[in-house]
Order: sequence, then C-alpha cells, then structure tokens
Amino acid sequence: MVDAAARQALAADPCAVVVLHTVAGSKTGLRLPSPDVAAALRAEFGERVVSVLDACQMRHHPTLIPRWLDTQGPVLMTSSKFFGGPSFGSGVFFPHAAGRIQTAWHVFRCIANPAFVDVNDVP
Repeated sequence: MVDAAARQALAADPCAVVVLHTVAGSKTGLRLPSPDVAAALRAEFGERVVSVLDACQMRHHPTLIPRWLDTQGPVLMTSSKFFGGPSFGSGVFFPHAAGRIQTAWHVFRCIANPAFVDVNDVP
C-alpha cells in the first residue's frame, strides 16, 4: 500500500520527493514501511525518496540508528525521562553523505514549523 502510493506520487511529478516515515519499535512491535520497501524505492528513484526513522520511543535494538543512518536516511529522536533526558527535547540526526543531507534539509525545511526552527538552527 505504501509502496504503491509512493510510486504513484513519484510517477505523477518528476520533481516530487516522497518522505517515508518508519516507526521503529511500535507498541505492537511492527516497523512499517519495512526498510526493504524504502531500499527498493531508493534504488529506483534515488534521492527523490527520503526514508525517515522515527526512533522516538527507543523501542529498538541499539544498532538500528547507526545502520539506518548508513543505509536509509534521517533519524528522529526525543529525550525521555526514562533515559534522564529533559522534557520535550528532540533532535534529527542526518546521514553523513552530502547528497542525503541536502535532500534531508530540504524535507526538514518543508515540514518544520518556522516559528520554532529556521536556517540558523541547522548547519
């Protein structure tokens, strides 16, 4: 379902960028869409597919975040009282690959609330 919707959006507009939002370790243990769906779409459409991992709940294996950054895209994080973090703290980790950073920054600018984040907040 996600695969078909992403393909339809990408085929309809050659300038479109699709952001896949994957939740890492939901309460039910599911991770959707799967990294395989994202990898297949990235293989076909390249940088037009940004695969974002929502790791905010920290219900995942410790190696997932570095693997995701190496192979997929940005990772969303929040602090947690369970880990001694401040309330309402958050961050986005971007991959080191320069092309992915440019695409990720473009996506971030599109979804970020300008009242809270501007170009001076992100390198």
